[in-house]
Amino acid sequence: MSFPIQIAYRNVEASPAIEALVEKQAEKLSTFHERILRCHVVIELTHRHLRRGNRFQVKVVLAVPGGQVAVHSLSSPVDPGKFLEAGRKTKKQEIGAPQKELRQAVADAFHSTGRRLQDLIRRQRSEVKLHQPRSARVADLFPNRGYGFLETADGRRLYFHRNSVLHGAFDRLKRGIPVTFSEEPGEKGPQASTVRLAARAHKSGRPSIAA
Repeated sequence: MSFPIQIAYRNVEASPAIEALVEKQAEKLSTFHERILRCHVVIELTHRHLRRGNRFQVKVVLAVPGGQVAVHSLSSPVDPGKFLEAGRKTKKQEIGAPQKELRQAVADAFHSTGRRLQDLIRRQRSEVKLHQPRSARVADLFPNRGYGFLETADGRRLYFHRNSVLHGAFDRLKRGIPVTFSEEPGEKGPQASTVRLAARAHKSGRPSIAA
């Protein structure tokens, strides 16, 4: 196992079989993300359904770079009569009776964790792609108002503010000059940020109209 797993029990005795199941389920998550930092699992027996039976609750908190996933799963009701009373001698099959419900709750919790982890990975990849520098040209400038618009390679117009232009280069911008930018959500839709003069604009010393 390449990441630490912490298991806490509440109103439930520690079980080597359940710990082995948790480790097996946690290991499967490595197929979705290779940099899992840690996994914290809480296994609890609730006492909210005394008439209909108690339930196992399994909580999983998974930490990865840039975020975390937290889920919980409840088992189906477990007959209170299946649990041992203090000092009572029972047959082995009675001792293991609630294990089916607990094992299913563990499996369900990790199944949900896997789906949430995949969703998180997709969001993170989308954010990285969104903030990758891209090329554009200055389409319009309004120097007195401190903003302008870029025209992207796919023909879109993106608003940008003076403060989004790096190195105080807003006053050096002219229509048609090539720039690079990152895209981010704004109040009125996507807008450009981290705008900088493209390398060829620096070298030429004059604006270059993109084809």
